[in-house]
Amino acid sequence: LKEIPETVIDIDIMIGEEDAVGRGIGPAAVDLVAEAALADPLVPFVMAGISVDNGASRRAFEKAGFRMEREFDDVPGGRCTLMIRRRG
Repeated sequence: LKEIPETVIDIDIMIGEEDAVGRGIGPAAVDLVAEAALADPLVPFVMAGISVDNGASRRAFEKAGFRMEREFDDVPGGRCTLMIRRRG
């Protein structure tokens, strides 16, 4: 991902508590962080690298306004999806 500008913010979230899954907490948290990051005019977009096998995380980011840009190899992590949310 060498083409990603240095001012881009990479967002990650982990929800481990089973009773917190499926209640909209993840998308709401990601949305709040993305809004705060995008308020900075130096941040052109925010991103997340998500394992292609992690459908729940991908859906949470989609609900927060992120869109799949492409897939990439995250050595040694494996195949990932690049999710991006742009301003506006």
